[in-house]
Amino acid sequence: MVEDAEAIEAVLPGEAPAAYVQRVTGLKLDAAVSRRVRRGLPEAPILCSDTTVALGDTIYGKPDDAAHASRMLQALAGQEHQVLHRGGTAGWRAPPAGAVGIASDLCLP
Repeated sequence: MVEDAEAIEAVLPGEAPAAYVQRVTGLKLDAAVSRRVRRGLPEAPILCSDTTVALGDTIYGKPDDAAHASRMLQALAGQEHQVLHRGGTAGWRAPPAGAVGIASDLCLP
């Protein structure tokens, strides 16, 4: 199981931003579940998420340094861009009947 964040977050050739953020969230969740099992920890809810910024089909990852961050912000400034977020859960059980909860479309598969 890959747990290296940089490997998990590598953009695949031709990958669309929405597909990227969904895939990365799933990989992070798989890695977290594997880590829990490997460490022998009891089952518990796990929440993973990923947020990415895209300008058209260009996915902006984490900047390498301050200069890179500045170049990224300059490219995005004044441009319509997307901020995509995806969340996923594992080890979650439905609440008992009659329980009150809040749902978010950010955590839908």
